[in-house]
Amino acid sequence: MDTRTHMKVVNVVEASEHITVVTTGARFVFHKSNPQGRIECRQLLNQDRAVGEIFINIPFDRLCLESMDEDHCILHTIPYDGSCQFLKIEIHRDSMMEFTSTGGYRLIYKTEFDPAYHVVKSGNVLSVDDIGGFAIYPYRGLEELEIISDNRHQRSYEYKIGHWSRFMVSVFPPRPYQLQQSFDERLYLKFSVTYENNLAANPYPSDDEIEKASRYTNVLWLFETMWKGKYARCDKTLIDEADVYADASYANYNYIPSDESELERTVKKAHSLNMRVIPYVSPFFSMAKGNEYISKVKDLLDRYQFDGVYLDGVSMDLSEGYDIIRNLRQIVKDGIIFWHCTSDPLGKNIFCPFIDAYVDYTLRAEHIHHFDNRYMRYVISGINTSNAIGYTYYRGFPNQSFESLIDRTLQNGARLYLDGDQKTSPYASAIMNRYFPMLNELGQKMVDPGI
Repeated sequence: MDTRTHMKVVNVVEASEHITVVTTGARFVFHKSNPQGRIECRQLLNQDRAVGEIFINIPFDRLCLESMDEDHCILHTIPYDGSCQFLKIEIHRDSMMEFTSTGGYRLIYKTEFDPAYHVVKSGNVLSVDDIGGFAIYPYRGLEELEIISDNRHQRSYEYKIGHWSRFMVSVFPPRPYQLQQSFDERLYLKFSVTYENNLAANPYPSDDEIEKASRYTNVLWLFETMWKGKYARCDKTLIDEADVYADASYANYNYIPSDESELERTVKKAHSLNMRVIPYVSPFFSMAKGNEYISKVKDLLDRYQFDGVYLDGVSMDLSEGYDIIRNLRQIVKDGIIFWHCTSDPLGKNIFCPFIDAYVDYTLRAEHIHHFDNRYMRYVISGINTSNAIGYTYYRGFPNQSFESLIDRTLQNGARLYLDGDQKTSPYASAIMNRYFPMLNELGQKMVDPGI
């Protein structure tokens, strides 16, 4: 799904006293007559409500609209007489507002928002309740943060920002949640290494495996050894898991298939069964960067008729990750983008809804086998944050408590994938015999609440 079509800058009204910018998910009102700049921040989806006010010691009397289209809106001011310093404010279609300044300033964010999930880390703030919230990211130029108040009824943060800075504020959700898609599209992982730590005989599933998987799922997710790595390119046989990691097919540059005819057979067979196919093409590990990476992915989509991409990590840099995701969405268009958040830019507890909003699915909780329902609901599920459909990573999860994980996942709005079959996976039976029937029943109740 091209998520861009569900987000846009709706309109901008410039008047003598204020400028109002409306996106799909938020409304920002810039007051121009105050001695200092003031911005009202309101959430629009689920409920029209205030989520905070921004006060900045730069007057907005010279603030004006420079440009506007569905993708973004740009405001600009020269805050000081006889100076070429400037403040640029860009509001994106995903309801993220970005400040870029050549001069220093102080910014205060005040809110009476009462969150169910709240994290403050290195000046970054994420505040979420059941229907939405806000987040703050002092990306570059933060010199000092003072938490004036941080209690349940009033929160106030004062930032001292230096020269040549970038500062981001996100209001969410930026787009509607695709509830039907969360029930209809189901993922099957063809992993490259078995649970016994031996290399799978073939990184491409057999026709029989695809047919069996198609009874439960409709998206085939191929993993890293579908590509030749450093050993495979030299015709070295991979013997065990150690060889798989040394081969480093995940850190690819040219994405040469391990067996092109097998890859073509896999895609053709999956398509004949109305399954879509997404390959492993991680920008985080790729040896191709920036536009070169984007170009290589586009070539793969065209050459092998893939239906989207699977990203094992994007970037540890927030701004770079934002650019990569948006550029990928531009070439993938209506195809699937599935982001395994192996490494969120800010860690496991605080994330960026305005980045997640461009993907169909996120995958979180790798190596985290003990997390509570709050983490499942407010971090993994994606509901009313980014509104990407959130999947729980479960490989390595204790077998004896896996059924309870299934129950918790569905109760908190997240999803699970099918990882292998009953011969290769200790979880497959529970996914097929418990998770999918429960998901079907839940979907029927959502469509017809009278059932």
